[in-house]
Amino acid sequence: MGIEYREELVGKRFLRVSGSGKLKLNKISEWNWQAGIIRAVDGNHGASTRPTKHDVTSVYVEFDGQDWEKRDWVKVHDENNLVFLVEKTIIWCKRSDPYSPRATSILWPALNFEAIEDKLGVESSDFNPIEFFHDRTRAFPTAPQILPYEDENNKKLHSTFQRHSEVKNEVDQWIHDQKVQQILITAPYIVTGYRVKVYRIGSATQWFSAVITGHNLETRELIVMDDTVLESHTENPALVQMMFLDLDDGKLVDDG
Repeated sequence: MGIEYREELVGKRFLRVSGSGKLKLNKISEWNWQAGIIRAVDGNHGASTRPTKHDVTSVYVEFDGQDWEKRDWVKVHDENNLVFLVEKTIIWCKRSDPYSPRATSILWPALNFEAIEDKLGVESSDFNPIEFFHDRTRAFPTAPQILPYEDENNKKLHSTFQRHSEVKNEVDQWIHDQKVQQILITAPYIVTGYRVKVYRIGSATQWFSAVITGHNLETRELIVMDDTVLESHTENPALVQMMFLDLDDGKLVDDG
């Protein structure tokens, strides 16, 4: 079966084009694309504790190729933001084999994207921005060039994964991370007692480690005890990125 879609933006990769002026869609591969990961979100979600792409107004991001200390809030609908896309799911697409010295093509897993802001009409065009696993090369295939990704048994037997185990490991890790994020946000059971690392906004450190001491199943908020200062914080995993630190989180995912 295919990969279950996750609505929350925290922890997702993004693609962005900013600037001014009209860009030509037939030159989309030449645009000045930026990429990175969303660590936190803010927006007009009111009482909602699970903002979706329709609610978010700002995202706290780290850019590829830059030190994490240069992270910043980006206003998604700012007039200079021409395109802002967030990862959606995994697909297959042919590409030049990055491991072959010859010009041979190979079917390769990639992330596809959906738009939060699109002043240039990317989503209504024939082009589908994707980012290949392993080397993060971007491509812009048309819909007929994209194949759906099938999980579990078909994935394990695919020749690309048999030849390149590191690519399979990256895909497995991505799927695992989606399941962990779903557990933190939607699990119908208490997750108190587990150790987590929590992304720290506007601090000299990137993460802090903590123990979950409280879990409100109605609001989905977590009370965590910071290991460093031994203080409690209330955190919402739909608003700021969190990850399990427990060695048995794989069992937690399987049980979930």
